[in-house]
Amino acid sequence: MKLYTIQEVFEEAIGTEFEVVGNMKTIKVADGVQGRILCWSNGEKALLSEVTIAAKFIKIPKPVSFMDVVNSDKKCRIEHELVDNEIYEKEYHDFREVIRVMTTWYSTKELKQVIREGKWYLE
Repeated sequence: MKLYTIQEVFEEAIGTEFEVVGNMKTIKVADGVQGRILCWSNGEKALLSEVTIAAKFIKIPKPVSFMDVVNSDKKCRIEHELVDNEIYEKEYHDFREVIRVMTTWYSTKELKQVIREGKWYLE
């Protein structure tokens, strides 16, 4: 799990959400009048202070479509009831490796089900 600095958070896409280590709230990158801003989960603008600047952040992953994974060069992971959660739900792997394992272990019907119903994530 990668920890992000405040500078790295600002470099992420608008709408990206982060957990703030040691804080119950989440923070989101938003579009402000003079550039990017950070907003708390309740929509309130986050004020930058020594604590905020020194904080560490964990990106909250958002599922993407299977086609987004196919068209990306990034590593991926998948969540589905048929998938071994100890390996493929927690770690990111090369797409080719994920497909190789799934075509080895799953029937055609199961493979289609995982592709169709699974939650896919990019690193």
